[in-house]
Amino acid sequence: MRDDAFDRALHDLSTALEGAWTSSVDGDRVRVMTRARGEGFHGEIVVESNAREDLVDRFTSVAIAHELPRGLFYDADEISGTRSDGWRCVASGDVDPERMASASGTSTASCARLITEDESTFREDGFPLTLKAHARYGEARSGGGSVTYDVKPALVVMRERDGGLHVAASTGGGTWEVPVGDTSRAGLVRAATDVSVVIGAIVVLIAVFSSKTDVIANARTNARVRKRR
Repeated sequence: MRDDAFDRALHDLSTALEGAWTSSVDGDRVRVMTRARGEGFHGEIVVESNAREDLVDRFTSVAIAHELPRGLFYDADEISGTRSDGWRCVASGDVDPERMASASGTSTASCARLITEDESTFREDGFPLTLKAHARYGEARSGGGSVTYDVKPALVVMRERDGGLHVAASTGGGTWEVPVGDTSRAGLVRAATDVSVVIGAIVVLIAVFSSKTDVIANARTNARVRKRR
């Protein structure tokens, strides 16, 4: 996808996100489905977009924005490396992979591709996009278990040859379950660590005291030997 076309498609997407599109949300002409394939700490978000069969030849580009909630995130380097089926993507928001879940914000993947003349006939599979996504570490509660995140639908913008925009929010979405730590066990670990530290300190003190006692005893022995001489 050319840089100028990519930038224009992302501008269309930004305009749509701000609510300033030329067409209203159009689920009749543009059809979109979002599916979450997430389990554990790594998964995928699949977005399938298509235009109505009798209208697909009108469109020149398609752009998609998908936001993940706090606790899940898109990796910036990974998303920018997405090149499947003509798509180009960028990630924005909180994309720091080191951020703990409790301190994280949302992250968004914004993707676009051209619809070439060869593709201007109806495609059964539309224009599918698969995005790798991840769950953050750091969630914990008493008893452990898992936390469930709701995956939002995506927003799709398709540009017509005359410049008109058609915007649709996808159906679907889904949930993503992530295992969480057990705070009670964390407390036991901290307690065990504290005990270990105390025991270690006592051992060091005993060793130091024993060493000093040996030094004093040796000094007294040497003093008695000198007196006898």
